Amino acid sequence: MEFRVNWKGLWKSLTKYMTIAIVASITLIMVVRFFSNGFTYESVFKHLSPIEYIYMFFVIWGFCGVFSLLIALWVRAAKVTIKDENLHGRNYWGFKKIIPLNGIKSLEPFSDNGINAVIADAGKHGKIFIYIQTERLDELIEIIESKMQTSINA
Repeated sequence: MEFRVNWKGLWKSLTKYMTIAIVASITLIMVVRFFSNGFTYESVFKHLSPIEYIYMFFVIWGFCGVFSLLIALWVRAAKVTIKDENLHGRNYWGFKKIIPLNGIKSLEPFSDNGINAVIADAGKHGKIFIYIQTERLDELIEIIESKMQTSINA
């Protein structure tokens, strides 16, 4: 069984996350400059005109879109496959990993910089990252949990 990553959804969410983070930072800097320089309009827009700042935000949005597309295409390769009672996927660094389903000890949530995943931890066998944007994620989690229960009961 193959579980692919919905890279388009990841691309959209990463673009939104990155754009908001960068634009909020720049806006905060502009507000601080406005207050620290005695509420003068010229101090905020010293190097660029207000319309150029608006263009800058569109450029930032475009940059975030392209950069997050590259990340989403990289994550697209992180599909998870169940084959011969093994879970095939990628670890944190993107290297291919194969772990036995009955060796999985826990499923742990992971969240960092807009990337959300579930870590299938198989102890000495390693870890596989299963991205939240994986198609049919509920079905995959059910399969893993049922194999975990079987190995615990055995």
